[in-house]
Amino acid sequence: MLCCIGCLKDEKESLPVRIQMVFPEELQQVDKSGVNVKLFNTTTGLTYNMVTDASGIAVANVEYGFYEAIAQKKYHTGSEVRIVNGRIENMILTPENGDNKELYSMDLISAVLPQLVIKEIYYAGCLDDMGNNYNKDTYISIYNNSSEEASLDSLCIACVNPLTSANGSTFIKEDGSLMDKLPLAYLAWQVPAGSAKVLKPGEEVIMAINAVNHEQRASHSVNLAVADYAFWDADLTKEEVPAPGVVPLLKFWKEGTSTAFSVSQTGPAMILFKIKGTSATEYAGDPGNLMKDPAKPNVNTRYLMIPSDWVIDGVECVISRAQANKRLTTNVDAGFIFMENQNEGLAVVRKIESVEGGRIVYRDTNNSSEDFEVKPASLKK
Repeated sequence: MLCCIGCLKDEKESLPVRIQMVFPEELQQVDKSGVNVKLFNTTTGLTYNMVTDASGIAVANVEYGFYEAIAQKKYHTGSEVRIVNGRIENMILTPENGDNKELYSMDLISAVLPQLVIKEIYYAGCLDDMGNNYNKDTYISIYNNSSEEASLDSLCIACVNPLTSANGSTFIKEDGSLMDKLPLAYLAWQVPAGSAKVLKPGEEVIMAINAVNHEQRASHSVNLAVADYAFWDADLTKEEVPAPGVVPLLKFWKEGTSTAFSVSQTGPAMILFKIKGTSATEYAGDPGNLMKDPAKPNVNTRYLMIPSDWVIDGVECVISRAQANKRLTTNVDAGFIFMENQNEGLAVVRKIESVEGGRIVYRDTNNSSEDFEVKPASLKK
């Protein structure tokens, strides 16, 4: 089955494309039909929507051009809900120098959908009452998307390097794909022991960079004095003391001379994760878990490496398609959410999938291209 979005009136030269889904070992016995595949022309924006047949093959007749392909499907396996995602970048389909393969293979990555998800990230700022850029009011919302209680115990939060996607990650394997461990950028945080909230289904917490009432400085901003947690530590001189009642997160790792938690205004890659087998502090204190930038071996900066299968949820935000270079592996986020405009009070917000008994269930396919949209920050009046 094929649907072409934005087809031109004049039919152009085209060729058939077949993409074979390669399922992970734990899902070899599932129904291989019905996997949604999108083939996106990176030059024209033309998109082909395909669906696999019983053999796991998606077929389309497409115009010549440069393409990316993504695939996704959700499976219910016993008590778990698994999502599979796949991605092929840089497909060159041209008569002169294209690879024009008869059959492409797409490796599908499987992940169990989590209870806790990133519901919203407000990072692009707004304007103050004088018309100047105001970007001190960043926050992240974490939501219990399940039907059971979810504890924040030992939950960790960080940004992945590089802080923006303009140049792409240099933490890559020989085949050009991203390493299976993600490099954290400069600071990492954890919900402190004894202060971990237990969220009921449909409840959320707000974590703020500067947990103060920003409306008193910029009427278009938000009141973060009502936040639950703050990215604050006494050693970080550029972060403000949180309002009374806001719990400071535990800064369990720091590299270099950072004076604040940096969340890029042009697009962070943020992750939630839990460290396994040891405490966060002990893991960060082991030099074997730190790595220099492979492209800058003479620079002493080291990055804390987190296995991608420890990640509970991740969102990759970018400013434009031209700067859409992956930092998160496919099992964490198979796509991107684009935020082109800064300082307009906008946030990236997860889409609503359904409402069950009054509880909102947000869309979660491990693909930010499908799961998120750009809207005014939810805390704005």
